[in-house]
Amino acid sequence: YRALLEDDYTVLTAPSGEAALEIAGKEQLDLVLLDVMMPGMDGIETLRKLKETSEDVDVIIVTALKTVRTAIDAIKLGAHLVAPDSPVAHNDCFCRLRAWLAWARRRK
Repeated sequence: YRALLEDDYTVLTAPSGEAALEIAGKEQLDLVLLDVMMPGMDGIETLRKLKETSEDVDVIIVTALKTVRTAIDAIKLGAHLVAPDSPVAHNDCFCRLRAWLAWARRRK
């Protein structure tokens, strides 16, 4: 998603959940994209800890895992969208991201 968004937005990346939390502690973030499967702390635990310190940040979970439990956990923790990470779904997810970011800019 970085290549699709970086022309219009500042995109920060993190190699792990721990690194993402460190960035979130230093930067004002409009949106966080998380994968469930990450090195170290997984995406659901990263989401949980992120919401403890940055309650207002919006989060989108992008994952190939298609379990109902994962989706329910993410939504309960405040994720706005659980988007499947597959070639067919990438275009749909990108369109939703662009629409969400445009809405978020108007909101702030």
